[in-house]
Amino acid sequence: MSVFFAKKNNSSSALPFVRADIKNINHLSDYSSYFKIVIVNSGSVESFCSHNSYMANEGDIIVILPREIHSFKSENSSVTVFCLPSFKDDAFDLSSLTLSERVIKRNTYLNSEIRRHTYSISAELNDKLTGYAYSALGASNTLASLILRANTRAVSDGDEIKKAAGELSLLKNVQRYIEENYKENISLESASSYCGLSLFYFSHLFKRITDITFYDYLTAYRLDLALDMLKNSDKKILDVASECGFATVRTFNRSFKSFFGCSPSEYLKNNK
Repeated sequence: MSVFFAKKNNSSSALPFVRADIKNINHLSDYSSYFKIVIVNSGSVESFCSHNSYMANEGDIIVILPREIHSFKSENSSVTVFCLPSFKDDAFDLSSLTLSERVIKRNTYLNSEIRRHTYSISAELNDKLTGYAYSALGASNTLASLILRANTRAVSDGDEIKKAAGELSLLKNVQRYIEENYKENISLESASSYCGLSLFYFSHLFKRITDITFYDYLTAYRLDLALDMLKNSDKKILDVASECGFATVRTFNRSFKSFFGCSPSEYLKNNK
């Protein structure tokens, strides 16, 4: 199943956290306040960041800096994702830095060093020996420092920095608006008005940032919530559709099958 939005429930933790063995990682454009390390265990993963596409194959590692807008697309893949805490409240501003290499190829020194530190983090979080939190956080900080020193360069173009900040601000506003209003009949007009932009400019800019339309993004958010409800509750499909903002159960069924490759009832049958 696809993963559309990075879950925020762990983002306030002082510790690194790990999402192991994610099958077929797919999620729409998002951002986070932490470093994201994606180790490709099998298959291939396409990542999108800064309006560029990058392909990572088995053994490669994808790196995402804090606050970078990014997305993933893959089929027949398995990845392990490490999320490393970063400084809060912009105490250490990374906006003037960019990665020299988005994909760290297998059999390179930097790839092996990243793996060494992620293995150390995993061991500490799994074993939970005395003082493990300090050790895990220390390894995380060392890894973040390694990435910043070995694989970043300064962005000298002030306009590019402002552009990236503006795009991040827009995505934050859109996500906030969707989170607060997804049960309602949200329109492109209401979203553009909330962001203080004209309808045409908002539509064009959002598509350029995320590579999909606003309505597709909204639908994906609603489906992400619906999938979680189907997994973790006994609510009927009709109620799930209504609570997640779908006008009719027919629309919900069609959208669900388009994104997940099966109907909600088929999903329940195979996963309950």
